[in-house]
Amino acid sequence: MSGDDPAIYDYAFTSIDTHTFAHKVCGGSSKTDDKINSASGSVGNTDISIMAVPRNLLNVTDNSFYIPTEMEKVSGVAKLPDGKIDAVGLLYSDKDLYTYPTYPGDNQDAYNIGVQYSTNYAKRGTSTRDMRMLLPYGLSGPMGLSAGDLVRWTTTSGGTNNYMATVRGLVTKMPGFYFSGLNVVALNAKALISMDDFTQFKDDCFGYNVNNTKRYDSATEGYEFTDHIPKQSLFLKLNPDISDLEREFIANGIRNFFLDQSSYMLIRSDVVASFDSITQIFNIFVAIIAAISLFIAFFLLLVASTQNVNDAIWEYGVLRSMGMTKNEGLRIYIYESYIVVISAAILGTIVGFVTAAAVAVQFYSFIELPIAVEFPWVLWGCMMVLSLITVMLAVILPVQAVNRRQIAGVLKG
Repeated sequence: MSGDDPAIYDYAFTSIDTHTFAHKVCGGSSKTDDKINSASGSVGNTDISIMAVPRNLLNVTDNSFYIPTEMEKVSGVAKLPDGKIDAVGLLYSDKDLYTYPTYPGDNQDAYNIGVQYSTNYAKRGTSTRDMRMLLPYGLSGPMGLSAGDLVRWTTTSGGTNNYMATVRGLVTKMPGFYFSGLNVVALNAKALISMDDFTQFKDDCFGYNVNNTKRYDSATEGYEFTDHIPKQSLFLKLNPDISDLEREFIANGIRNFFLDQSSYMLIRSDVVASFDSITQIFNIFVAIIAAISLFIAFFLLLVASTQNVNDAIWEYGVLRSMGMTKNEGLRIYIYESYIVVISAAILGTIVGFVTAAAVAVQFYSFIELPIAVEFPWVLWGCMMVLSLITVMLAVILPVQAVNRRQIAGVLKG
C-alpha cells in the first residue's frame, strides 16, 4: 500500500443513550426509560433509547442495506453516492423546523411541550427550536407517525424534562442500529438525534442541579470526549486495499483500549468471510447429497432400463431384422430416456424454484431486506450434466448387451 494512501479513511462515534447519561449524571431510577408520544401526549407513550450520531455516519458505514423509507421533504437534502437520501444529514439541517413562542414569565411554549423542569429544580427558558429525530419505520403504525410530525420526548431521570421533536425521517434499516419496519420494534425502539441536540440535552441535564456538573466531571475524569459527549460505539472506514495483516494491526491497536469483556469488535471483512465459508460448506453439502443421489439413481436407472429393454426385446429384434442398425436402436432408447429425464428435470426445476422463491420471499420479509432470489445456474448445470451422463450409461450398458446377441436369438427372447 502506498505511503500516501491512508489505512483509515474516516471514522464516526455514536453517543451513549440519553437515559444512561441522565441516570448517571442527574440520578433517578435506572428503570425509568425515556418515552416518546404524540405532541399532545395523548398517543404513544413508547419506551425508547435515544442516541446521538455524527454528521458523517453514513459516509463511514456500509450502506448496502440502509433503507430510508419515509423522509421529510426538506429542500437541499444531501444524497449518498447510491442515490439514497442521507437521513443523518436531515438531523443537522435547521430548514423547515417549527419554532414555537415563549411567553414572558412562563417557561412553557404554546403547546406545553417545550423544555420544562419539575418544581424541585430552578426553571429556565425553553429552547428556541425543536429537536430533530430519526425513528424506526415500525413506529409509524402504533403511533400513527409520518415524516415531519411532532412528537414529545420525555425524560424523567432527575426530574421531568419534555422536548418537542420533529420526526425528520422514518427508517427501516440503519447501519449499526436496530431499526425495523415491523410494529414489534416498539418493544425495543431506538431513535437518533444529532450531536448538537445531545449537547442541548446535556446542558439541560446540568441545569437541573449544580451538582450534576460535578458528577459528570468525576465520572469522565481522564477521558477526552469529542464534543464533550460520552461515546458508546466507534465506526471505522478502512482502506479496502490494505492487507489482512494491516487490518489486524489496526484492530489489535483498538482492542488495547478495551477495559473489560463487555467491549467487542466486529470486522466487516471477517463477518463476510464467515458467511462465505458457511455458504461454501452448504454448497459442498448439497454437492455431496447430489452425488449420492445420482449414484443411487444410476443403479435404479440401470435396472429400469434393463427391464425396459428385456420387456421389448422381441419388438427390438423385429426392428433389427428389418434393417435397423445397432447404433440406431441405441439412439432410440437414449432418446426415449432423455425425453423422460429432461421433462422431469424441467418440471422439478420449476416446482423447486417456485418453492424456494416463496420461502426466500418469506425469509426476506422477516429480516426486511430487499428480496434477492438468484437462480443457481452453476449447480443446476452440473446436476443436469451429471443426470444426462447417468442416463446415457444406464441405457448404453443393457442395450449393448442385447446388440451383442444374434438377431435370431433376440427374436426368440
